[in-house]
Amino acid sequence: MPTWQQLRDVKLGEYADAADGWGKVSSRANSDKDRVDNGMFAKVHHSQKGEAATKAGGDIQQLSRNYQYLHTECGLIRTALNGLATELASPQKKLKQALEDAENLRFTVKPDGSVEYPTDSFVLSPGTGTAEHGAPVPLAPGKGEGVGSADANKGKAEDIAERIGDAVREAAEIDGRYAAALRRLKAEPGLDVSDETLADAAKDTTAMQRAAGKYADGDQIPHGKSPTENAD
Repeated sequence: MPTWQQLRDVKLGEYADAADGWGKVSSRANSDKDRVDNGMFAKVHHSQKGEAATKAGGDIQQLSRNYQYLHTECGLIRTALNGLATELASPQKKLKQALEDAENLRFTVKPDGSVEYPTDSFVLSPGTGTAEHGAPVPLAPGKGEGVGSADANKGKAEDIAERIGDAVREAAEIDGRYAAALRRLKAEPGLDVSDETLADAAKDTTAMQRAAGKYADGDQIPHGKSPTENAD
């Protein structure tokens, strides 16, 4: 569960930069696979015969599978990091707006996300109150807990605390979804990418599609657009 401080301070651009790095590795692996398939294997298959050629062909095909696996898994990491950065932008914006409102009102946001506010001296004895996430709705600028008139600061503080809590809860859901998908991306040691490993990569893809469903919405895939629009 992230804290509001972690959500405030996270640099989403760093996730996007890391995603670009993984994307480059994925694209390079895909290009290498094409060179192996269309260059090395094709030449051996068409020009060489015998046991040595068969063994060489098998080794080249294994290399192709390795590049295919790299292309898939690195591409999934790129998707996860881009999706995480994109989805976290919304709760981070909500949080920062709530913190800005608290600062403008000279309220104090505590480490646990509760909000300390000065009581209205025209209504209550001078002092402070504390608002926490989960206050009754509607929030209370009108009731004042047994006091005949409302304390406006109380309702404002409750509103800010509620928004902070909502932003953190939303970020926690996003973080948990992508973390679960990323934990699946583990390769076995060695160079032998087996059929089982490729099948597991297919399951990884399905898991990432579920995790990044909001980010990688199929309805957003362009149809009948120009190559430039499709690339974007």
